[in-house]
Amino acid sequence: DINVANIWYRKAADQHYAPAHRKLGLMFKNGTGAPKDVRMSVSWLTRAAQLNDVEAQYYLGMLYRLDKDIERDDELAVRWLSEAAWQGHARAQYNLGLMYKEGIGVAKDARESARWYRAAAERGESRAQNNLGKLYVSGQGVPQDYVMAHKWFNLAGAGGNKLGARNRDELAKKLSANQLVEAQILARNWQGRQDRPVDPLFVAMPGRDSGGSRESSE
Repeated sequence: DINVANIWYRKAADQHYAPAHRKLGLMFKNGTGAPKDVRMSVSWLTRAAQLNDVEAQYYLGMLYRLDKDIERDDELAVRWLSEAAWQGHARAQYNLGLMYKEGIGVAKDARESARWYRAAAERGESRAQNNLGKLYVSGQGVPQDYVMAHKWFNLAGAGGNKLGARNRDELAKKLSANQLVEAQILARNWQGRQDRPVDPLFVAMPGRDSGGSRESSE
């Protein structure tokens, strides 16, 4: 019973249990078990976010960025998405990459955009993989590298991203046979890795690692 759940979430929230604050925030956001009220949702999510609940930080950032029922605040969106992104939340990292790419709430910064796209891409976020591939095609924020672009498009497509699959197939027409084989090997190697970075602090900027090889730069 969702009304009973509401009562227990409030009891848990009284004990400063962050997930309960988040659940209440989402209940008010979606109008399930509580009247739909975006301002109450923001209030509860803020409490959870301040208690370092990563999902609450993500939802709060997205509310400030996209919700039509509250005043848009891109700087607050960046703040809370950043908090979640630094804790390894892939969707927050992807959205932060978008905001740096477009200069929303922050100064435009292609290198920072690439950094956050890559952090999310390493966690399997297919939209970030596709967008990172596009940066490698254009050379924005990373060295232009069609092999690396194909790798990320390929991974995005394998993850169900239709744009990634389309971009992979289009780019394949521009690659030599050797380049295509290299890109496919890179994608397979990535899929077989067991040591993907967890903390964005340890995700180096694409193309800036020591070693010089494509493998080391990823």
